[in-house]
Amino acid sequence: MINSVRNLFDYNYSLVCSFFAWGCAQFLKILFTYINKRKINLKLLFSSGGMPSAHSAAVAALTTSIGLECGMRSPSFSIAAILAAIVMYDSSGVRRSSGEQAKLLNNIVKILSLQKTELNQPVKNNEIKFLREHLGHTTIEVFAGALIGVLIVLIVPF
Repeated sequence: MINSVRNLFDYNYSLVCSFFAWGCAQFLKILFTYINKRKINLKLLFSSGGMPSAHSAAVAALTTSIGLECGMRSPSFSIAAILAAIVMYDSSGVRRSSGEQAKLLNNIVKILSLQKTELNQPVKNNEIKFLREHLGHTTIEVFAGALIGVLIVLIVPF
């Protein structure tokens, strides 16, 4: 079993580049947060959203490595390019909108809970559940992730 996994990574350049790009992008989230807030947040290693986009880094590395390995006219490259476009569009569009909606809903819940306490009705902490707000990416975060993915492929030896 272990040899099978090891062989998969030994012989699958695209897979190695994609995972490496994803890991680098996730690590950079921790670094950027430390620079901006002077706080180390290891939870960012497994979170979505933020600078740079790890999803974009992974699919850009996948697409670039397949382009180098199989050629840009191959069906594999076409599949990877379409997948990358969908993932990047989704992260900056749909997922970002979901995060904005979560912020709005969380604000509504806060206002309603404040009104409830003003009416002398106790609010239990377990009664209030907030939605996760940081889901998607800005265009710059997506672009930075894609750039990291391409650079990783150019750095990792074929």
